[in-house]
Amino acid sequence: MATVLAYIGRFLAVPGEIESNDRAVLERDQDLESWLADENVRLKRRLTRIRNELAARGMFQSGEYAHLLNLAKERAIHAYRDQERQARRDVARIHQRENWMHGVWRQITLTPQAVLTVPVYANELLDAWATPPTKHLATGDQPVPLDDPRQRTLGQALDEVRQSVADFE
Repeated sequence: MATVLAYIGRFLAVPGEIESNDRAVLERDQDLESWLADENVRLKRRLTRIRNELAARGMFQSGEYAHLLNLAKERAIHAYRDQERQARRDVARIHQRENWMHGVWRQITLTPQAVLTVPVYANELLDAWATPPTKHLATGDQPVPLDDPRQRTLGQALDEVRQSVADFE
């Protein structure tokens, strides 16, 4: 009888735990959203500063324009990639708190686990950040592509090293 009462008591705690877990996921999603919105402002300011500095030095039409803007954009995309990865890990830990009782309650109440939504719609912004600079180009010139951190893999890095260690000497 004591075991049955313990299970009942445990099961009665499940709805509150589910609410708490879902709220934690939604808060983490809001944190990621705020970080992304703030980083967008920081990146735009960085790009403006770079453009102004190059213009002041008479180098707006130079190859340095694309190089410096691409580096700033790569840093922002890299930072977002890391923020998203951490958010996904945090959400996975939150979901790990739930056991079979939570699953049963979610099925009974038709309540799915909360998920991150920012990564779904962030790609539009990240794709804009990854757009190669073109303002400095003459007609017919091709933009310098951005080395998009979202596409990097260890395998690619190893291939590059195997082809030429000289880049690191």
